[in-house]
Amino acid sequence: MTTKIGRNDRCPCGSGKKYKLCCLVRPSNAARLMMAREHHEAGRLQPAAKIYEQVLRGDPNNVEALHSLSILASQIGETATAERLMRQVLSLQPEHVGALSNLGITLQSQGRQEDAIACYEKVIALRPHHAEAHNNLGNLRLAQGDLEQAIASYQRALDLKPDYADAHYNLGNAYQRRGNWTQARESYRRAVASRPEFPEAQNNLGVVLREMGETSAAIEAFERAIALRAEYADPLNNLGVALQEQGRMSAAVEHYHQAIALRPADVEAHFNLGSALQELHRTDEAIAAYQSALEIQPGYLPAYSNLLLLYASTGCVSPAEELAFALGWERAALTEEERAEARSRRFVRTHLAGRKLRIGIVSAELGEHAVADFLEPLLSEIDRSQFELLLFPTRLRDGARTQRLHALGDKVISLAQVPDAAAAEVIRKEGVDVLIDTTGHTRGCRLGIFAHRAAPVQMTWIGYWSTTGLTEVDWVLADDKLPASFDAHFCEGIWRVPRLPLVYRGDTALPQSAWTPSADGTLWFGSLNRYSKIGQESLDLWAKVMEAVPKSKLLLEDRTADDTDAHQRISAELATHGIGADRIEFEPYIPGHERHMRLYDRVDVALDTIPLNSGTTACDALWMGVPLVAMEGNRTASRIAAGFLRAIGRTEWIADSEQNYISKVVELSNNVELRKQLRGSQRQRMVESSLCDARGLARELEQTFVQMFDRWTAAQTS
Repeated sequence: MTTKIGRNDRCPCGSGKKYKLCCLVRPSNAARLMMAREHHEAGRLQPAAKIYEQVLRGDPNNVEALHSLSILASQIGETATAERLMRQVLSLQPEHVGALSNLGITLQSQGRQEDAIACYEKVIALRPHHAEAHNNLGNLRLAQGDLEQAIASYQRALDLKPDYADAHYNLGNAYQRRGNWTQARESYRRAVASRPEFPEAQNNLGVVLREMGETSAAIEAFERAIALRAEYADPLNNLGVALQEQGRMSAAVEHYHQAIALRPADVEAHFNLGSALQELHRTDEAIAAYQSALEIQPGYLPAYSNLLLLYASTGCVSPAEELAFALGWERAALTEEERAEARSRRFVRTHLAGRKLRIGIVSAELGEHAVADFLEPLLSEIDRSQFELLLFPTRLRDGARTQRLHALGDKVISLAQVPDAAAAEVIRKEGVDVLIDTTGHTRGCRLGIFAHRAAPVQMTWIGYWSTTGLTEVDWVLADDKLPASFDAHFCEGIWRVPRLPLVYRGDTALPQSAWTPSADGTLWFGSLNRYSKIGQESLDLWAKVMEAVPKSKLLLEDRTADDTDAHQRISAELATHGIGADRIEFEPYIPGHERHMRLYDRVDVALDTIPLNSGTTACDALWMGVPLVAMEGNRTASRIAAGFLRAIGRTEWIADSEQNYISKVVELSNNVELRKQLRGSQRQRMVESSLCDARGLARELEQTFVQMFDRWTAAQTS
């Protein structure tokens, strides 16, 4: 039974007006449209639609009703109806700018980019000062990857409407895509100034600030975005990344969980969660997070690579299991057709007589990075009369170190924004003979370029310590001390050279160590590695060492962050072995290379990490005259420091078992005179050793590159 509506009752349409002043009357079309607009603007779409339809029943060609109803149809997702109505408007008024503009937006939402472009261009031709059309055209150009035209369109929109927040935001997106961080930052700031309640702009501002190294400012921007829109997954995820960079791992984990709760299928959030858990040495949980990412998106290569990195670093699976998993990476990266094309690819190369061998280096580390510490001294010694060096940076970096490294190349071509298949084609066109990867499955992995077979000879070196799993990577470089049994751990061939294939360039400006024995007899052990390298295996071993040297203490510093979560983890683990907090000192992180190196003045004996050994950190300790004890294991990751010690003739500091490790540390702890002597002599010993002989390594690797290329040439003619 329906209730009769009285003339003075509220109108059931929801307008708030009396029935007699609203839907009871039979107004003119103009009055009806005014009433419909009121409903429409107030968000009462159903009564608005009814009135538009009433008008059209009496006047099928009423342009205002058609246009307004088309906008309403777009708002509720009825794009086909919206398009039909807009085209009806344009059949009646071909130069109706509003309908043309809205039709462009509708077509753009359907992926019909060229048709949408035609609409916007017609709007601009009819009304050159239509800022929204220029902005929309910019969005389409950006979607097509035409950054220059997109930027030009946004700038034109802003010339016409300087406080146009959306255009500032979109211009920031274009600059961000191009890697112009400073311009992107300023555009996002202008967007926020024009519209303070703009969470997307705050979020993207944070992303750019983080890329520029302004992590604290980035965190503030992400927090503002979340304050504006609490249930916004992007800034929650991005805030987690920034907190992780500051070493605040537990807080990062919390924000990743919040992002996942809002968006359970967010593959990047699951990946980031795995990364933070991995840093916290919560290995099983990290593996589960990476596996969740791969369940959501089976071809999500960052999660695949991080799982491989975890396996290689922790030894939590056998070498055979790691290799089997690694072989799946290539299948995830490329289709079967792409893999077949890579296998069948042929290269035409002239003999080396009369030309230089072209060496290409694909690297994410051409800047402030440990890999660059080993790469820079070698590249500076390559014989340019015989070799041409092409650098292919895959990460946008800046700074003095980057400029120095780029200056060492005959040619530098950035692949940072270039997809793998296209990047491989760029390298092929450059005629590279031997292509070297320095990144492996670490951050910035671009092994997909190698999977597409970009050069006749492809190898991996420096940055990764296990198999890549790529059948298209021909060689891994190693020294001749690597046992033959390790060949089974790799799908690549192992090319052994008669020396350590790494070179260290110490800072000669640093004064010799000012170390003196502690007056109270305290013996300081030290590890200045990242805390993420210091896991349970290292702590269990170090606790036994400290038990064997009762008056010992442990000095730790992570030069990348102050990680209080790691402090708690390390202290708790050592406490289970009876090592109290009073015997552990966490040096606060303060930026500065010299300050970091001067900490070695306090260290009596440096303790290496297991199963993943120290790299640059081991060399730094030795450079400052500190003896380092390393345990050589049965994985390539646990043979790194032993290689450095062999190179400087200190094999007596290489242990082959836990007991042997403890004995060597105790022996060094008791030999004060030897440690005094080392402070004054060890640096010169290093300078005269193969570890610091960049020229000698350059000659060795030049010969290696030629031999690799000659072997490939011979295989083509056989």
